[in-house]
Amino acid sequence: MFKNISRKQVILILTAFLCRYAAGVPAWDIPNEDDLALFGSYLEQSISNGNPWYFNHSFDESLLVRRVIDESDKYAGNEFNQGFIDGLLSNLDMGGLLVDEISKGGSFTLLHCITDENSATLIFRLTGPEGVNYHEYSVELIGDEMKVTDAYLYNTGQRISETVYALYQEYINPVKVKDVRLEKHLDALRRHESKGHPDRAYREWKKLPEGIRNDKILLAEGLRVASLAGEKEFLAVLSVFEENFPDEPAKYFIPLEGLTTHKQYDKAIANIDILDEYLHNDPLLEFFRANIYSETGEYEKATGCLYNLIKSMPELELGYTGLLNIYLEKQLYGEAISVLTEMIHTFDAAKEEITPFLTNYPDFIKSQEYLNWLKY
Repeated sequence: MFKNISRKQVILILTAFLCRYAAGVPAWDIPNEDDLALFGSYLEQSISNGNPWYFNHSFDESLLVRRVIDESDKYAGNEFNQGFIDGLLSNLDMGGLLVDEISKGGSFTLLHCITDENSATLIFRLTGPEGVNYHEYSVELIGDEMKVTDAYLYNTGQRISETVYALYQEYINPVKVKDVRLEKHLDALRRHESKGHPDRAYREWKKLPEGIRNDKILLAEGLRVASLAGEKEFLAVLSVFEENFPDEPAKYFIPLEGLTTHKQYDKAIANIDILDEYLHNDPLLEFFRANIYSETGEYEKATGCLYNLIKSMPELELGYTGLLNIYLEKQLYGEAISVLTEMIHTFDAAKEEITPFLTNYPDFIKSQEYLNWLKY
């Protein structure tokens, strides 16, 4: 259901934020809600239209880098700091990464614009081959332009600035002697994970020192491989994850895949509800609630969620196909016919175009209700 973007993609996202460094300390302010909404729509269109120039132009990497470097005044020289920047330069960009994601059948959708006296935030939903993710962008008025100055990624629980700060601290305080055993375990963990051996990856994660494996990124990684390794392993790591992970959106987003896989349905629903509050409401979450209620046999709740989804997102097929699956499984052919009719009108489709949705239900295709519907 929910899946994580790969570690490689996260690294690409990090480098993209730093690909155009410029010196100087700009002044900033908080944009108003109307201007913020317009700015957010332009970012969305930039990705949806497959032209990421505006999206990339709208990130103020210089401010992000300045804030990171200002955390330490030990090395104030531009030449030293430029070495750090140069080490992160890449010909890859975040906008290009997002365009690539949605070109494979995904979407990048502005959900909400949130403003108060201290901050302005844009919340986006990203869907693609890797599943669903959410981005929160911090927006500030730099001179007369709105700029994104930081981002929080739900699938990692990290702000870009946090990760860059950690990288910068390693840069100014290089470790003289590496912990060979630690490096060995980390390399083995990722090698086993990439080769599809989650049980071996989990054992390598367990070998890490407790203080290391309870780091946010490694804790999330441990939860992911434990989920694939088995229910016992997942529940053991989940307990540690819930105890140590900060109370923020990712705490409720990252475990969802494992919770549903291992039938922890009540906790999954509770996490979705909390996540929905952080997102200020995402109607798509009704689809995931419906899937869980279908698994637990609570079909009335499931159909209620799907009708809510259709009401909020009538252009999305998932709501209709979800209802069809429930009604056809329960052999409620009259209700299924009503959904088919609504699909015809909503998507301006011929009846024959709906047939692919029905191939798993041969009894329905042979039923008098369906044959009559085809005729009229």
